[in-house]
Amino acid sequence: QDRMLALRYQDWKEYSEDISEVKTSQIHWIKSRNKCADTLCIEASYQQRLKEIGTSIRKIIRTREAEKEVEG
Repeated sequence: QDRMLALRYQDWKEYSEDISEVKTSQIHWIKSRNKCADTLCIEASYQQRLKEIGTSIRKIIRTREAEKEVEG
């Protein structure tokens, strides 16, 4: 799961225009994940983070598509 998250994080950085926001968000997530006391918590944390990153990427894509429609 760590590898999958790393790949999605890289995707997010590539799509985003605000890398500092992406990095700050990731740092906050890591701090939260590090508070987990067991594997179930860690697993849930990774699953939630993957969903969050996916949502962020989809939002960026939708925004760009809407901008293209307005320009076009």
